[in-house]
Amino acid sequence: NPYTTNEGDATRISGYSLDRLMIVDPKAPPNVIPSLATRWEVADDKLTYTYHLRRGVLFADGRPFSAKDVKFSFDVLRDPEVSAQHMLATFEDVVSLTTPDEYTVVVKYRKKYWGGIYAVGFQLQILNSGWIQDQIPKYAKDLDIKSFSTTPGTPGFGEVFNKIRHMSPGTGPYFYPGNKYEPDVPLELMQNPFWWGQQVHPGWYNFKSLKYVYIQDPVAAFEEFRRETFDVTVLQFAEWDDEY
Repeated sequence: NPYTTNEGDATRISGYSLDRLMIVDPKAPPNVIPSLATRWEVADDKLTYTYHLRRGVLFADGRPFSAKDVKFSFDVLRDPEVSAQHMLATFEDVVSLTTPDEYTVVVKYRKKYWGGIYAVGFQLQILNSGWIQDQIPKYAKDLDIKSFSTTPGTPGFGEVFNKIRHMSPGTGPYFYPGNKYEPDVPLELMQNPFWWGQQVHPGWYNFKSLKYVYIQDPVAAFEEFRRETFDVTVLQFAEWDDEY
C-alpha cells in the first residue's frame, strides 16, 4: 500500500497497478503525457488546475473509473488517521479538490506552486474506491475492530485502511490477484485484461506477468542470478564489474 509506506518496492511495484493522471514521457523526460487524464488546463492566476479524465476506463476488477476515485484517493491522503505523512508535503498548499462531473477534477491552491500541475496529476496514485470500501469491513472483522468507517476523513477509516496489506486492483497494466500480501512468498502481478493502454499504447507492458523474488542474502541472490533463475537484478556497479 503506497499510501501507508514509503518503501521503494511498494511505490515501484504499485506503479504497475495504480495509475496516475499523467506520466513522464519515456521518450522525452521530464515532459509529461496523458494517462488517466487526457488533457488539463491551468487558470491564468496559476491557482486552479482542471483535469479532464479518460472515459471508458475500467479497474482490473471490472469497476468503472471516474472522478470519484480521484476524489476518494485525495481524501484518503488527507485523512489524519491514515499513515501517509511521507506524501503530504507535496499537497500541503492544496485548498480543495472537487469533481464538477464524473470526468472532471478541479484542484485549487492556496498560493502559486511551481509543481502544481504535477502534485495531483503525477504524485497521486489513484485507488479503486469501490474495492477499498469493500475491504474495510472485511479487515475490520479480521482485526476485531468494532467501530469503523468506509468514508475517508471520518473516524474509524484510517485505523483499518492502515492495516490493508494488499494492492488495490487499479487501472494500470498489471494487478495483484492474491488475497493478501505474504512477505515470504514471491509476488506475482498479472496482466490487467481491462487495461485502457492496450489501445492507446500498443506494445507497452506486454509481459503476461511480472514476478518479484526476494532474496535477503546477497551471495545467495548472486548465485541464483548466475543460474538464471530470474531475469533482472539490481546491483552496485562495483559488484557487476568485479563479480558478474
